[in-house]
Amino acid sequence: MNRVVMKRRWVATIRADGKTRYLGYHNSVEDASAAYQAAVTQYRGSFLGAQQ
Repeated sequence: MNRVVMKRRWVATIRADGKTRYLGYHNSVEDASAAYQAAVTQYRGSFLGAQQ
């Protein structure tokens, strides 16, 4: 997660399947973290499959 200073918001991103997925802009770090955690859960199967 990164803070976007110009907009004073947080942007959440995740790298999955060789691509950067933008998870949106959020007003708080907690909201951005929740979006990131949901994406980790969604993409976790592909991550585990690549490691095994």
